[in-house]
Amino acid sequence: MKLHSAVACVVALILAGCATTLKPGVLRAGALSNSVDRNQPFPESAFVQSQGLSVHYRHWKSDASLGASKGQILLMHGFGSSTFSFRFVVPALLAAGWEVAAADVPPFGFSDHNIDRLGKGINRGELEWDVADALGWTGKIVLLGHSMGGLYASLSAQAHPERTRALVLISGAVPTDGKPGAGAPFFAGLLGPFLDGQLRDWDAVKGLLDGFAVKGEVIPEEMVDGYTTAFQGPREADALLAWSSSPGAAPLDPKKLTMTTLLLWGERDEIVPLATAKKLKAVLPESQLVVLPDLGHLLHELHPELVNPVLVAFLSSLP
Repeated sequence: MKLHSAVACVVALILAGCATTLKPGVLRAGALSNSVDRNQPFPESAFVQSQGLSVHYRHWKSDASLGASKGQILLMHGFGSSTFSFRFVVPALLAAGWEVAAADVPPFGFSDHNIDRLGKGINRGELEWDVADALGWTGKIVLLGHSMGGLYASLSAQAHPERTRALVLISGAVPTDGKPGAGAPFFAGLLGPFLDGQLRDWDAVKGLLDGFAVKGEVIPEEMVDGYTTAFQGPREADALLAWSSSPGAAPLDPKKLTMTTLLLWGERDEIVPLATAKKLKAVLPESQLVVLPDLGHLLHELHPELVNPVLVAFLSSLP
């Protein structure tokens, strides 16, 4: 078995069904390196305490010349990813007049790696609201999640529908059977040293990302740079294993998500197949499904020119 295939298998075991995301670019503050200051990785970085964990988030205000803000939108990344994955989405949202924030789910990106605290579990439906509260967002906001971030966004919407203006799921790893995601296998701890080495290795990360691309897609080097940089935190693998072995998320009942919802999927997504989107479409009462032909799981990172117009059009249609 090739090295990157082994890493992919380990990650798949750890997540046991949830999906991944990756991608850097336009919003990088210079060339991020492995020596980046984790206390201030981006000029717009800030931190908030949530459930005993320090959560990294980034905040952008829309151009004042565009007039009053169209509203606020909070972005949640996929497994293994970080706020970096939205580097192409944020400029399009700002240009459309939206105020934007994106958060790193602990232990990903530049958020907390407190292993003891991570092992006790996180209320995944409240994490995002602590970020919104830190920003002073008291009105209804739009929640957007890619892959695993789609589960976090959905749980957040379920926890506080009165604060949710709309929901956007891009290749959302959202269970439709009412069951929480599984944790790591019992032997996962033995893989910690191996996994930690791979997460810090550029070629291994490149191989892992390649596994999420469909035929004809090329993972650019700066994308690998961005993912590798975010994987340089303390005890990265141990934190990941503690998080994935912790108590699972509360069950999600999609029928309770009655807010306007956009399901945006790649036709060739093999990580969270289109069949999942169709099941969600059948149970979400106010949802619309947009399928982009020939695209895979990382559609917002590899094909922003196709994704961003759909996002902006949907947001513009909101009352």
